Order: sequence, then structure tokens, then C-alpha cells
Amino acid sequence: PKTSTSYYSNRQGWAADSVAMFDIVLPDGTNQELTQANNPDLFWALRGGGNNFGVVVAFQFQLIEHVPEVWRALPAYTLDQTPQLVAAQEDFVTIQQDINVNAVAYFSYNYVALIDSYLVVPFLVHTEHNNATNWPKAFQKFEEIPYNKFLAQIGIPKLSNFTSETGESSPDGLRNIFKPITYKPIELFQKA
Repeated sequence: PKTSTSYYSNRQGWAADSVAMFDIVLPDGTNQELTQANNPDLFWALRGGGNNFGVVVAFQFQLIEHVPEVWRALPAYTLDQTPQLVAAQEDFVTIQQDINVNAVAYFSYNYVALIDSYLVVPFLVHTEHNNATNWPKAFQKFEEIPYNKFLAQIGIPKLSNFTSETGESSPDGLRNIFKPITYKPIELFQKA
């Protein structure tokens, strides 16, 4: 299976980390149920190693416990606030994310026709914070940056609704670009 992330990835790992068993047809035509216990090397390789080891015909996952509702914020920032957002994200990635594995943050850059402008919208999710009126400490640096309160969405929706809304925001046929970002400590940028 391809690996994938969720709002629980910081705490539980990627989807491939939760595979408990692979049912595979090996290149010699034999069928085997692979687990960590009976073939640790091939089991490890199949968890993201590609398709060179055989044909996986089924797999079983270990289920994780989750809450039905999550705290989430979709604050809207202008493009000129990008340096402040990079600093907030750097703080989150290098400090907060290690302290609080229940927090997840990623960015979306969007054109909003209503205001004829581009906005930066971080998706901030916390799977254990249950107070809609204040922000989790992990996102304090984001909260300190002034944001468009008219466009922002902050609350505690059902996880299933939030996940559906996120999927609907990128319908098939639209062009999306996903790029990873590597952060160096901010001090290095300030000296440059």
C-alpha cells in the first residue's frame, strides 16, 4: 500500500505503519500471509517499499482509537504575512510538534474571488483539544498573527465532516500543486 498521513500521523505514524498482515503472492507463485513475526525483512520492505516483491492481494490494519470531533482552525492570512507564517510554522515543526503529537499543521495558498486576492490558510488540527473558544498552545504563534476573522473557520467539527470538507475543496479536474518545505532555523535566514 502507499503510505499516507492522517490527523493522527504524528502520534500513530503513517498508514503503512499500522499494517498488521500482508496476504501476498510471491514471484514463485506461492501465497503467504506475512507478519512482523514470520518474515520481518519482507514485511518491513512491503510497508512502503514498492511493488517489486510480489502482488499484495489483501492486508489487515491495526485500528487506532480516535475521537469523533477535533479542534480545527482555518485562519486566513494575506500573502504579505508569509514571513510571520514561516516563523510560526518553523516553531511548530521544530518545537511544538515534538511536544504535542496531537497537533497537525499544513498550508494552503488560495485565490479567493470574493476579495480578489490570494490568501494563505493553514489547516491547524488538534485531536485532543476540546475548547472552541481558545487555541491549543501548539498553535500559539499562529494565533498571534492577525488574521481575517470574517473568513476564518475555528471550532470543533465532527472529524468525518471536516475530512469531507477538505476533500471537497480539491475536486477532481482542478490543478493542485503539493510541495514539501524544509525548514532551517530562522536565525540562519535572518543572517542571510
